[in-house]
Amino acid sequence: MQITLPYGSQSISFSPEFKLNKDKVIVPNYISKLSDFEAILNKALENPIGSEPLPELLKKSNRIAILLDDITRPGPKKQVVTFLVRYLIKYGIKKSDILIMFATGLHRKHTYSEWEYMLGSKILSEFRVMDHDPDGEYRYFGETKRGTPVEINKLVADADITIGVSYLGIHDFAGYTGGAKIILPGVSSRRSVQINHVLSLDERSQPGVADGNPAREDMEEAAKLFGYDFSINIPLNYNEEPVGIYAGDFIKAHRQGIGQVDFMYKIKVDKKVDVIFVSAGGFPNDISLYHASRALVYCSNVIREGGTLVLISECKEGIGNSDTEEIIKKYDNNIEEITDHLRMHYTIGKWVGWKILSYAEKFDIIVVSDKIDKEIFTKTKIKISKNISKALEFVYKKHGKEFDYLIIPYGNVTLPII
Repeated sequence: MQITLPYGSQSISFSPEFKLNKDKVIVPNYISKLSDFEAILNKALENPIGSEPLPELLKKSNRIAILLDDITRPGPKKQVVTFLVRYLIKYGIKKSDILIMFATGLHRKHTYSEWEYMLGSKILSEFRVMDHDPDGEYRYFGETKRGTPVEINKLVADADITIGVSYLGIHDFAGYTGGAKIILPGVSSRRSVQINHVLSLDERSQPGVADGNPAREDMEEAAKLFGYDFSINIPLNYNEEPVGIYAGDFIKAHRQGIGQVDFMYKIKVDKKVDVIFVSAGGFPNDISLYHASRALVYCSNVIREGGTLVLISECKEGIGNSDTEEIIKKYDNNIEEITDHLRMHYTIGKWVGWKILSYAEKFDIIVVSDKIDKEIFTKTKIKISKNISKALEFVYKKHGKEFDYLIIPYGNVTLPII
Protein backbone atom coordinates (compact mmCIF):
# COMPACT_ATOMS: atom_id res chain seq x y z
CA MET A 1 0.00 0.00 0.00
CA GLN A 2 1.28 3.44 -0.93
CA ILE A 3 1.25 6.70 0.98
CA THR A 4 0.51 9.75 -1.17
CA LEU A 5 1.08 13.26 0.15
CA PRO A 6 0.51 16.68 -1.49
CA TYR A 7 3.62 18.28 -2.98
CA GLY A 8 3.30 21.55 -4.89
CA SER A 9 0.53 21.12 -7.45
CA GLN A 10 1.23 17.38 -7.62
CA SER A 11 2.01 14.71 -5.00
CA ILE A 12 4.71 12.40 -3.68
CA SER A 13 4.04 8.69 -3.16
CA PHE A 14 6.05 5.99 -1.44
CA SER A 15 5.59 2.40 -0.29
CA PRO A 16 6.59 2.22 3.38
CA GLU A 17 8.73 -0.60 4.74
CA PHE A 18 7.10 -0.12 8.14
CA LYS A 19 3.67 -1.51 9.00
CA LEU A 20 1.01 0.90 7.75
CA ASN A 21 -1.87 1.63 10.12
CA LYS A 22 -4.68 3.81 8.75
CA ASP A 23 -5.31 5.17 12.24
CA LYS A 24 -1.90 6.83 12.07
CA VAL A 25 -2.99 8.97 9.10
CA ILE A 26 -4.68 12.02 10.58
CA VAL A 27 -6.82 14.42 8.59
CA PRO A 28 -9.25 17.21 9.54
CA ASN A 29 -12.87 16.44 10.38
CA TYR A 30 -15.33 17.58 7.73
CA ILE A 31 -18.33 19.88 8.19
CA SER A 32 -20.60 20.69 5.25
CA LYS A 33 -20.79 24.27 4.03
CA LEU A 34 -23.64 26.52 5.14
CA SER A 35 -26.76 25.91 3.07
CA ASP A 36 -28.06 29.50 3.03
CA PHE A 37 -25.11 31.77 3.76
CA GLU A 38 -26.89 35.13 3.46
CA ALA A 39 -29.83 34.13 5.65
CA ILE A 40 -27.44 32.90 8.36
CA LEU A 41 -25.34 36.06 8.06
CA ASN A 42 -28.45 38.22 8.43
CA LYS A 43 -29.46 36.28 11.54
CA ALA A 44 -25.95 36.66 12.98
CA LEU A 45 -26.09 40.46 12.52
CA GLU A 46 -29.49 40.76 14.17
CA ASN A 47 -28.98 38.16 16.91
CA PRO A 48 -25.29 38.58 17.79
CA ILE A 49 -23.28 36.99 20.58
CA GLY A 50 -22.64 39.31 23.53
CA SER A 51 -23.41 42.61 21.83
CA GLU A 52 -26.25 44.83 20.67
CA PRO A 53 -27.77 43.85 17.30
CA LEU A 54 -26.08 45.64 14.43
CA PRO A 55 -29.24 47.68 13.58
CA GLU A 56 -29.16 49.13 17.11
CA LEU A 57 -25.52 50.12 16.75
CA LEU A 58 -26.27 51.77 13.41
CA LYS A 59 -28.94 54.05 14.93
CA LYS A 60 -26.21 56.16 16.52
CA SER A 61 -23.73 55.96 13.64
CA ASN A 62 -22.92 57.65 10.37
CA ARG A 63 -19.41 56.66 9.33
CA ILE A 64 -18.67 52.92 9.06
CA ALA A 65 -15.33 51.17 8.66
CA ILE A 66 -15.48 47.60 7.34
CA LEU A 67 -12.23 45.74 7.98
CA LEU A 68 -11.27 42.67 5.96
CA ASP A 69 -8.49 40.08 6.07
CA ASP A 70 -5.86 40.44 3.36
CA ILE A 71 -5.28 38.00 0.52
CA THR A 72 -3.21 35.66 2.71
CA ARG A 73 -6.43 34.60 4.50
CA PRO A 74 -9.18 32.67 2.72
CA GLY A 75 -12.88 33.37 3.11
CA PRO A 76 -16.01 34.60 1.26
CA LYS A 77 -15.00 38.28 1.29
CA LYS A 78 -16.98 39.33 -1.80
CA GLN A 79 -20.14 37.60 -0.61
CA VAL A 80 -19.95 39.11 2.87
CA VAL A 81 -19.11 42.65 1.75
CA THR A 82 -21.78 42.68 -0.97
CA PHE A 83 -24.39 41.68 1.61
CA LEU A 84 -23.03 43.96 4.31
CA VAL A 85 -22.97 47.19 2.29
CA ARG A 86 -26.49 46.50 1.08
CA TYR A 87 -27.52 45.95 4.70
CA LEU A 88 -25.88 49.19 5.87
CA ILE A 89 -27.56 51.21 3.12
CA LYS A 90 -30.94 49.73 4.12
CA TYR A 91 -30.37 51.19 7.59
CA GLY A 92 -29.63 54.65 6.27
CA ILE A 93 -25.83 54.65 5.90
CA LYS A 94 -24.63 56.56 2.84
CA LYS A 95 -22.25 54.89 0.39
CA SER A 96 -19.85 57.80 0.82
CA ASP A 97 -19.69 57.10 4.57
CA ILE A 98 -18.59 53.48 4.16
CA LEU A 99 -14.86 52.73 4.18
CA ILE A 100 -13.65 49.24 3.23
CA MET A 101 -10.12 48.61 4.46
CA PHE A 102 -7.97 45.51 4.13
CA ALA A 103 -6.37 44.96 7.53
CA THR A 104 -2.95 44.08 6.14
CA GLY A 105 -0.95 44.64 9.33
CA LEU A 106 2.69 44.56 8.24
CA HIS A 107 1.97 42.51 5.11
CA ARG A 108 2.57 43.98 1.67
CA LYS A 109 -0.03 46.10 -0.08
CA HIS A 110 -2.35 44.48 -2.62
CA THR A 111 -2.40 45.07 -6.35
CA TYR A 112 -5.60 46.40 -7.90
CA SER A 113 -6.18 43.00 -9.55
CA GLU A 114 -6.00 41.37 -6.11
CA TRP A 115 -8.64 43.78 -4.81
CA GLU A 116 -10.75 42.91 -7.84
CA TYR A 117 -10.25 39.18 -7.22
CA MET A 118 -11.35 39.51 -3.59
CA LEU A 119 -14.22 42.00 -3.95
CA GLY A 120 -15.22 42.30 -7.60
CA SER A 121 -15.26 45.39 -9.81
CA LYS A 122 -18.73 46.59 -8.68
CA ILE A 123 -17.67 47.08 -5.05
CA LEU A 124 -14.45 48.78 -6.15
CA SER A 125 -16.31 51.22 -8.39
CA GLU A 126 -18.96 52.17 -5.81
CA PHE A 127 -17.06 52.31 -2.48
CA ARG A 128 -13.85 53.65 -1.02
CA VAL A 129 -11.47 50.68 -0.76
CA MET A 130 -7.90 50.82 0.55
CA ASP A 131 -5.14 48.89 2.29
CA HIS A 132 -3.99 49.73 5.78
CA ASP A 133 -0.68 51.58 5.98
CA PRO A 134 1.27 50.70 9.16
CA ASP A 135 3.47 53.76 8.61
CA GLY A 136 0.61 56.17 8.00
CA GLU A 137 -1.37 58.43 10.34
CA TYR A 138 -2.78 56.86 13.47
CA ARG A 139 -4.57 57.76 16.71
CA TYR A 140 -3.24 56.74 20.12
CA PHE A 141 -5.55 54.93 22.58
CA GLY A 142 -3.19 54.20 25.45
CA GLU A 143 -0.98 51.26 26.31
CA THR A 144 -1.72 47.67 27.27
CA LYS A 145 -0.51 46.28 30.59
CA ARG A 146 2.18 44.39 28.65
CA GLY A 147 3.48 47.67 27.21
CA THR A 148 2.03 47.62 23.69
CA PRO A 149 1.09 51.11 22.43
CA VAL A 150 -2.39 51.07 20.89
CA GLU A 151 -1.93 53.10 17.71
CA ILE A 152 -4.79 52.63 15.25
CA ASN A 153 -5.15 53.77 11.65
CA LYS A 154 -6.63 57.28 11.76
CA LEU A 155 -9.33 56.56 9.15
CA VAL A 156 -10.54 53.57 11.18
CA ALA A 157 -10.35 55.48 14.45
CA ASP A 158 -12.43 58.31 12.98
CA ALA A 159 -15.31 55.98 12.04
CA ASP A 160 -18.36 55.76 14.33
CA ILE A 161 -18.59 51.98 14.03
CA THR A 162 -15.92 49.42 13.14
CA ILE A 163 -17.10 46.09 11.71
CA GLY A 164 -14.45 43.39 11.22
CA VAL A 165 -14.87 40.36 8.96
CA SER A 166 -12.39 37.59 9.73
CA TYR A 167 -11.53 34.08 8.68
CA LEU A 168 -11.52 32.00 11.87
CA GLY A 169 -8.86 29.31 12.01
CA ILE A 170 -5.78 28.26 13.96
CA HIS A 171 -2.84 30.66 14.17
CA ASP A 172 0.82 29.91 14.83
CA PHE A 173 1.22 32.01 17.99
CA ALA A 174 -1.98 34.02 18.52
CA GLY A 175 -3.84 30.75 19.05
CA TYR A 176 -6.46 31.53 16.43
CA THR A 177 -7.11 34.03 13.68
CA GLY A 178 -10.16 36.30 13.91
CA GLY A 179 -11.53 38.45 16.70
CA ALA A 180 -9.15 41.15 17.91
CA LYS A 181 -6.47 40.25 15.35
CA ILE A 182 -8.16 42.40 12.74
CA ILE A 183 -7.37 45.41 14.96
CA LEU A 184 -3.91 44.35 16.17
CA PRO A 185 -2.01 43.67 13.96
CA GLY A 186 -4.62 44.38 11.26
CA VAL A 187 -4.94 48.19 11.38
CA SER A 188 -2.25 49.07 13.92
CA SER A 189 1.00 50.99 13.55
CA ARG A 190 4.25 49.23 12.79
CA ARG A 191 5.46 50.00 16.33
CA SER A 192 2.34 48.48 17.89
CA VAL A 193 2.62 45.30 15.84
CA GLN A 194 6.32 44.76 16.47
CA ILE A 195 5.99 45.23 20.24
CA ASN A 196 2.96 42.92 20.43
CA HIS A 197 4.60 40.25 18.30
CA VAL A 198 7.58 39.92 20.65
CA LEU A 199 5.07 38.04 22.82
CA SER A 200 5.27 35.23 20.24
CA LEU A 201 8.56 34.31 21.95
CA ASP A 202 6.59 33.38 25.09
CA GLU A 203 6.10 29.59 25.23
CA ARG A 204 2.46 30.16 26.22
CA SER A 205 1.75 31.78 22.84
CA GLN A 206 0.75 28.55 21.14
CA PRO A 207 -1.47 27.51 18.21
CA GLY A 208 -4.95 26.46 19.29
CA VAL A 209 -4.78 28.34 22.62
CA ALA A 210 -6.81 31.51 23.21
CA ASP A 211 -7.25 32.03 26.95
CA GLY A 212 -3.89 32.29 28.71
CA ASN A 213 -2.10 33.11 25.45
CA PRO A 214 -0.10 36.34 26.05
CA ALA A 215 -0.03 37.40 22.38
CA ARG A 216 -3.79 36.90 21.99
CA GLU A 217 -4.65 38.55 25.30
CA ASP A 218 -2.53 41.59 24.43
CA MET A 219 -4.36 41.92 21.10
CA GLU A 220 -7.69 41.74 22.90
CA GLU A 221 -6.71 44.35 25.44
CA ALA A 222 -5.66 46.64 22.61
CA ALA A 223 -8.99 46.11 20.83
CA LYS A 224 -10.83 46.97 24.07
CA LEU A 225 -8.84 50.18 24.52
CA PHE A 226 -9.66 51.14 20.93
CA GLY A 227 -13.34 50.23 21.27
CA TYR A 228 -13.79 47.55 18.57
CA ASP A 229 -17.55 47.42 17.92
CA PHE A 230 -18.67 44.37 15.95
CA SER A 231 -16.76 41.21 14.96
CA ILE A 232 -17.83 38.71 12.29
CA ASN A 233 -15.89 35.42 12.41
CA ILE A 234 -16.23 32.74 9.74
CA PRO A 235 -14.68 29.25 10.13
CA LEU A 236 -14.01 27.31 6.92
CA ASN A 237 -13.79 23.58 6.23
CA TYR A 238 -10.69 22.19 4.51
CA ASN A 239 -12.31 22.94 1.13
CA GLU A 240 -12.33 26.60 2.28
CA GLU A 241 -16.13 26.69 2.43
CA PRO A 242 -17.90 28.63 5.23
CA VAL A 243 -19.36 26.37 7.91
CA GLY A 244 -20.47 28.91 10.52
CA ILE A 245 -20.83 32.63 11.30
CA TYR A 246 -20.09 33.94 14.80
CA ALA A 247 -20.83 37.65 15.11
CA GLY A 248 -21.00 40.21 17.90
CA ASP A 249 -18.58 40.89 20.76
CA PHE A 250 -15.03 40.33 19.52
CA ILE A 251 -14.15 38.00 22.41
CA LYS A 252 -17.44 36.21 23.14
CA ALA A 253 -18.29 35.51 19.51
CA HIS A 254 -14.70 34.46 18.84
CA ARG A 255 -14.69 31.96 21.70
CA GLN A 256 -17.92 30.35 20.50
CA GLY A 257 -16.51 30.05 17.00
CA ILE A 258 -13.27 28.38 18.00
CA GLY A 259 -15.26 25.39 19.27
CA GLN A 260 -16.16 24.62 15.66
CA VAL A 261 -12.58 25.21 14.53
CA ASP A 262 -11.32 22.83 17.22
CA PHE A 263 -13.71 20.10 16.10
CA MET A 264 -12.44 20.30 12.53
CA TYR A 265 -8.72 20.81 13.00
CA LYS A 266 -7.64 19.71 16.49
CA ILE A 267 -7.10 15.96 16.11
CA LYS A 268 -6.52 13.84 19.20
CA VAL A 269 -3.60 11.39 19.17
CA ASP A 270 -2.65 8.85 21.84
CA LYS A 271 0.94 9.85 22.52
CA LYS A 272 4.07 11.48 21.17
CA VAL A 273 5.71 9.58 18.32
CA ASP A 274 9.20 8.89 16.99
CA VAL A 275 8.59 9.93 13.39
CA ILE A 276 6.19 12.30 11.63
CA PHE A 277 5.71 12.47 7.88
CA VAL A 278 3.94 15.78 7.24
CA SER A 279 3.00 17.61 4.06
CA ALA A 280 2.37 21.34 4.21
CA GLY A 281 -0.71 20.63 2.09
CA GLY A 282 0.64 21.32 -1.40
CA PHE A 283 0.43 24.58 -3.36
CA PRO A 284 0.12 27.39 -2.26
CA ASN A 285 0.86 26.30 1.32
CA ASP A 286 4.27 24.85 0.40
CA ILE A 287 5.32 27.59 -2.02
CA SER A 288 8.23 28.38 0.34
CA LEU A 289 9.70 27.15 3.59
CA TYR A 290 8.41 30.35 5.21
CA HIS A 291 4.84 29.28 4.40
CA ALA A 292 5.39 25.57 5.03
CA SER A 293 6.84 26.19 8.50
CA ARG A 294 3.28 26.29 9.88
CA ALA A 295 3.17 22.50 9.47
CA LEU A 296 6.27 22.24 11.69
CA VAL A 297 4.73 24.48 14.34
CA TYR A 298 1.45 22.56 14.43
CA CYS A 299 2.91 19.08 14.85
CA SER A 300 5.93 19.95 17.02
CA ASN A 301 4.16 19.07 20.28
CA VAL A 302 3.51 15.45 19.33
CA ILE A 303 7.02 14.36 18.34
CA ARG A 304 9.41 12.97 20.91
CA GLU A 305 12.66 14.76 21.62
CA GLY A 306 15.28 13.08 19.48
CA GLY A 307 12.67 11.99 16.92
CA THR A 308 12.55 12.72 13.19
CA LEU A 309 10.18 15.00 11.30
CA VAL A 310 10.01 14.65 7.52
CA LEU A 311 8.50 17.78 5.96
CA ILE A 312 7.28 17.30 2.39
CA SER A 313 7.24 20.75 0.82
CA GLU A 314 8.11 21.78 -2.74
CA CYS A 315 9.39 25.27 -1.75
CA LYS A 316 9.57 26.43 -5.35
CA GLU A 317 10.28 29.95 -4.06
CA GLY A 318 13.00 28.64 -1.75
CA ILE A 319 13.02 30.04 1.78
CA GLY A 320 10.53 32.70 0.69
CA ASN A 321 11.53 35.42 3.16
CA SER A 322 14.83 37.28 3.35
CA ASP A 323 14.74 37.63 7.16
CA THR A 324 14.06 33.91 7.60
CA GLU A 325 16.92 33.08 5.25
CA GLU A 326 19.31 35.46 7.01
CA ILE A 327 18.59 33.91 10.43
CA ILE A 328 19.17 30.38 9.07
CA LYS A 329 22.35 31.26 7.15
CA LYS A 330 23.97 33.03 10.10
CA TYR A 331 23.07 30.41 12.72
CA ASP A 332 25.97 29.59 15.04
CA ASN A 333 24.33 27.06 17.39
CA ASN A 334 23.18 29.75 19.80
CA ILE A 335 19.37 29.92 19.99
CA GLU A 336 19.46 32.31 22.96
CA GLU A 337 21.44 34.83 20.93
CA ILE A 338 18.68 34.85 18.28
CA THR A 339 16.03 35.16 21.00
CA ASP A 340 17.78 38.23 22.41
CA HIS A 341 18.10 39.70 18.92
CA LEU A 342 14.36 39.20 18.29
CA ARG A 343 13.42 41.08 21.45
CA MET A 344 15.07 44.17 20.00
CA HIS A 345 14.71 43.68 16.22
CA TYR A 346 11.59 41.57 15.76
CA THR A 347 10.15 40.60 12.39
CA ILE A 348 7.84 37.71 11.56
CA GLY A 349 10.44 36.37 9.11
CA LYS A 350 13.10 36.26 11.80
CA TRP A 351 10.63 34.59 14.19
CA VAL A 352 9.95 31.87 11.60
CA GLY A 353 13.70 31.21 11.23
CA TRP A 354 14.08 31.12 15.02
CA LYS A 355 11.21 28.64 15.35
CA ILE A 356 12.60 26.27 12.72
CA LEU A 357 16.08 26.32 14.25
CA SER A 358 14.65 25.83 17.76
CA TYR A 359 12.85 22.68 16.62
CA ALA A 360 16.00 21.38 14.92
CA GLU A 361 17.72 21.44 18.32
CA LYS A 362 15.06 19.06 19.69
CA PHE A 363 14.49 16.64 16.81
CA ASP A 364 15.85 15.90 13.34
CA ILE A 365 14.18 17.79 10.51
CA ILE A 366 14.39 16.55 6.93
CA VAL A 367 12.86 18.81 4.27
CA VAL A 368 11.95 16.89 1.12
CA SER A 369 12.26 19.43 -1.69
CA ASP A 370 13.89 19.41 -5.10
CA LYS A 371 13.81 23.20 -5.28
CA ILE A 372 15.41 24.46 -2.07
CA ASP A 373 19.13 25.27 -1.85
CA LYS A 374 20.70 23.00 0.77
CA GLU A 375 23.75 25.30 1.04
CA ILE A 376 21.61 27.73 3.04
CA PHE A 377 21.42 25.14 5.84
CA THR A 378 25.16 24.37 6.07
CA LYS A 379 25.46 25.73 9.64
CA THR A 380 22.27 24.06 10.89
CA LYS A 381 21.16 20.55 11.82
CA ILE A 382 18.41 20.61 9.17
CA LYS A 383 18.76 18.15 6.31
CA ILE A 384 17.54 18.72 2.76
CA SER A 385 16.57 15.73 0.62
CA LYS A 386 15.84 16.00 -3.09
CA ASN A 387 13.50 13.01 -2.90
CA ILE A 388 11.56 10.95 -0.39
CA SER A 389 13.83 7.90 -0.85
CA LYS A 390 16.82 9.61 0.77
CA ALA A 391 14.66 10.78 3.65
CA LEU A 392 13.37 7.24 4.21
CA GLU A 393 16.93 5.89 4.21
CA PHE A 394 17.75 8.26 7.06
CA VAL A 395 14.62 7.28 8.99
CA TYR A 396 15.22 3.54 8.66
CA LYS A 397 18.89 3.87 9.60
CA LYS A 398 18.05 5.86 12.70
CA HIS A 399 14.79 4.23 13.85
CA GLY A 400 14.76 0.81 12.18
CA LYS A 401 11.46 -0.28 10.67
CA GLU A 402 9.37 -0.49 13.81
CA PHE A 403 8.57 2.87 15.34
CA ASP A 404 5.65 5.02 16.42
CA TYR A 405 4.66 7.45 13.68
CA LEU A 406 2.04 9.82 12.31
CA ILE A 407 1.27 10.74 8.71
CA ILE A 408 -0.27 14.20 8.25
CA PRO A 409 -1.29 15.08 4.66
CA TYR A 410 -2.59 18.57 5.47
CA GLY A 411 -0.16 19.91 8.04
CA ASN A 412 -1.07 23.51 7.22
CA VAL A 413 -4.42 23.14 9.00
CA THR A 414 -4.16 20.01 11.16
CA LEU A 415 -3.25 20.51 14.83
CA PRO A 416 -2.58 17.12 16.49
CA ILE A 417 -2.99 17.19 20.27
CA ILE A 418 -2.48 14.63 23.04
